[in-house]
Amino acid sequence: MAHIVLWNSISKRRRSISDTFYDNGLATLKGYLEERGHTVEIVDWAKDDFFPKT
Repeated sequence: MAHIVLWNSISKRRRSISDTFYDNGLATLKGYLEERGHTVEIVDWAKDDFFPKT
């Protein structure tokens, strides 16, 4: 089966605290694909320390 990378791109500037929340849609999609035999990697930089302090 395929090796799939799911990428959550984010804005370089924080617009709201929700910009740092993990994308649950990616986790749901990952589970669906893995149940069908695929290897899935999630790249999600949505975390607080990624954004500059302002």
